[in-house]
Amino acid sequence: MKNMYPAVLAVALGFSGSRGLLAQPCAEGAMKCITESGGGDCASIGTWNAATRTCKLTGDLSGVGIQVAGDGVTLDGAGHTLTGASVAGVPQPRGIVVDQRVGVKIKNLTVRQFQAGVVLWHCSDGAVSNSTLRANARVGIELLESYGNRIGDNTLSDSSDGIIVNQSANNTLEGNLVESNRDSGIILKLSSSGNTVVRNITRLNSGGIALGGASHHNNISNNEVTGNRQIGVGLYFSSDENTVSDNRISGNAVGAKNGAGVLLMQVSGNRVFSNTVAGNSRGIWLSYPDADAYPGGGNQIYHNNFIDNGTQALITGWRSTPDSFSKLAPIGGNFWGNWTTPDADGDGVVDSAYLISGGGDNLPWRAKDGWVTLPDATPRGTADSNHEQHP
Repeated sequence: MKNMYPAVLAVALGFSGSRGLLAQPCAEGAMKCITESGGGDCASIGTWNAATRTCKLTGDLSGVGIQVAGDGVTLDGAGHTLTGASVAGVPQPRGIVVDQRVGVKIKNLTVRQFQAGVVLWHCSDGAVSNSTLRANARVGIELLESYGNRIGDNTLSDSSDGIIVNQSANNTLEGNLVESNRDSGIILKLSSSGNTVVRNITRLNSGGIALGGASHHNNISNNEVTGNRQIGVGLYFSSDENTVSDNRISGNAVGAKNGAGVLLMQVSGNRVFSNTVAGNSRGIWLSYPDADAYPGGGNQIYHNNFIDNGTQALITGWRSTPDSFSKLAPIGGNFWGNWTTPDADGDGVVDSAYLISGGGDNLPWRAKDGWVTLPDATPRGTADSNHEQHP
């Protein structure tokens, strides 16, 4: 799983953005070239609307790629298919490429059998929507040093990775179906920050959703992450201060030796809350080095429903700051499906802590979503469980 475990960089790579870069013209003779002035090669593959800067395809294309070399241009596939050709078993490099452009939109198109289906390099304020990216050897959609784009309502399948976001910020990945990819469904890596991954379905990939290589302040919420072979949602290697909330994470890593519904590997300050984590080989796994203490930790895990996981929670290795599985009452901790009694005082919280080797939940809720409607009884006051406990 090459992308689920990205390498630690020797030198941190910063986000450079696209402003100030010179927009690139089309490579001579390499691809069909669509420009904002006159449409370029659009006339040979579709119809050009100068008022809206829209090139609308009029038929399927094979063995040819498309480069969009104009700001504000829309490529409307009109339901047609762009199919790559292979030379000596090697697919064409890219189906559609946009380089250093603003406001480019790609929609209503199937792109298949390239190395990369759609690539946005140094682009801003664009969109890829209502398209199918299938059987592309390396990736369906890739963003590199791009910001403010929307990748929405697409189907991405049967590639190595579904969506790669690389050194990119403030993009929205929304409403995509990402399934049956060999590695990651969706991966954000190498200092990709401030992105929103929301309302996607990621299923039957090796990993569902991953953050790697110092990717900070991203929001992963309201996704359905199910049936992935190794990891449901994974945060890796100094990807700190992200939010994972309101996701349904189920049936991941079933039968896998080192899998989990949620994996936090050498990360700090993340918040994992309001998720339902059910039927995974492990519910949540916090992994740190086995030798010297990792200079971090302090992740907060609360208001989650952990139900019928093979191992509900696991902490391995050492870190300088313990992780927290509950907050002060009345916020409390999590619901653990195998830890629901006793509750003698009727405050909705089990009377004894849920113990985890290397940590624990001091205020486990008695019922699923118990924090939504608090009982009338006065909850017990207790300190935040930011200290070690052992069974």
